[in-house]
Amino acid sequence: MILQTTSHSRSLVLQLDLSEAFDTLDETTLLHRLDHTFGVRGTTYKWIESYLDGRSQFVMVGDRTSAPVLCEFCVPQGSVLGPLLFTIYTSPISNVSAQFKNVNHAQYSDDTQSLSK
Repeated sequence: MILQTTSHSRSLVLQLDLSEAFDTLDETTLLHRLDHTFGVRGTTYKWIESYLDGRSQFVMVGDRTSAPVLCEFCVPQGSVLGPLLFTIYTSPISNVSAQFKNVNHAQYSDDTQSLSK
């Protein structure tokens, strides 16, 4: 989307919808990023690792449930930590935007916007 401002300059808005990416997040990449990029180590790192490891899901209809299936990829949606962990996972997007001095970047969970002036 290109926006015309009152000063007759143009702005370019790039919006990324990453909502489907919640289901494809790689746990190993996230844990590596927590450690190497954000410096999360020790007890906190182990706590997040155990939170993500060995999760399963099932479907319940009425009083019947399916067999549990191991979740190999994804961040727990609907959780308090989900949006934070997903933002950490996608943080390299902001590193790319930071290389351009006229780009304002906003990112939260699966909603990312970049505005170029």
